[in-house]
Amino acid sequence: MEYKASFRHILIVLLFLFVSFQSALGGTIYVDASATGANNGSSWENAYIYLQNALAAATSGDQIWVAKGTYKPDRGNGITPGDRNATFQLKNGVSIYGGFPTGGGTWESRDPNLYQTILTGDLAGNDLPGFVNNSENSYHVIAWGVDFVVDGCFIVGGNANGADGSRNSGGGVWVGGNCVFRNCTIQENSSSYDGGGVYAGGANCVFSNCIISKNRTTVYSGNASALVSYDGVCTLVDCTVAGNDTQGTSTIFTNSSLFLVNCILKSNIHRSSILYSSVIGGGLFSTITVNNCTIINNIGCGFQCSWNATLNIYNTIIARNSGAGVYLGGNWKIGNCTIADNALGGIDWSTSHGQRLSNIFSVNFLWL
Repeated sequence: MEYKASFRHILIVLLFLFVSFQSALGGTIYVDASATGANNGSSWENAYIYLQNALAAATSGDQIWVAKGTYKPDRGNGITPGDRNATFQLKNGVSIYGGFPTGGGTWESRDPNLYQTILTGDLAGNDLPGFVNNSENSYHVIAWGVDFVVDGCFIVGGNANGADGSRNSGGGVWVGGNCVFRNCTIQENSSSYDGGGVYAGGANCVFSNCIISKNRTTVYSGNASALVSYDGVCTLVDCTVAGNDTQGTSTIFTNSSLFLVNCILKSNIHRSSILYSSVIGGGLFSTITVNNCTIINNIGCGFQCSWNATLNIYNTIIARNSGAGVYLGGNWKIGNCTIADNALGGIDWSTSHGQRLSNIFSVNFLWL
């Protein structure tokens, strides 16, 4: 019954967002950094060379098609080059589709991995691996917006290290409204507090077939190197979350509702206490449902929830993590899972209550 309920939620959310975002189709605006035409977005020949100009011209229902290239938020009419506050501020009801070849092409020729559309906060173009030279980068690559879609883009190089709450979280993406990210890579973004990759506050977000990797948070008291969701519903389907690094407690954190289906979470690093850090963390009164996922080779626990959170895990592999497989503090159900080779034990439920349903335990290093 619980399995059906979780999938029913996913289908309802996806259907709602699809209907919401596709109900009022508008025109198509073209962007190509290599274009040499009239620079008015009317065709591939006359495409805008800056994404910011296309966003300025777009209205609800429009689609923006973006060709292969690197696009910076401080480039466009009326924008000051080098301004760290510059961001791709998405408009309500506008969709961005990357992955078209240089010079443009048809929808059928689109390939986001072959023709990479890179939205970068690296304003000076001098970033090196390990977040070297990122001090001048934009606080957020993408921010704001309601009922928008981003599909087929690389979102990289944000550095939310500002002094206040609006600029110290969400280096890659900072959103506060309903949104869908499909076929995107959110990578090598940084924040000093919450959500190095993504900060979603009061937002209902869907991430489908996305990679969220190599993001970081730099302050011990912060949360979630990959994604933090406050006061909304966040759904990940067919996503990979890997290689994220936090000084805080989680790779993904929610204080509300989180759903993961067919996801891989691997090789994420938590530099605070291994016992009290986790790949997926749930705050007070949160609800987390995980189905058909793999959580493997992470530094820290697989899951950790507050005493009054609710955790449901089904058909999932939790293995070779350096903490406990699942560290529980609330209500939980764990069914048809394999929990193996976790350094601090399989399930620690000493402060919680729940049900174990037909699980397989294998060689966890502490007594279950």
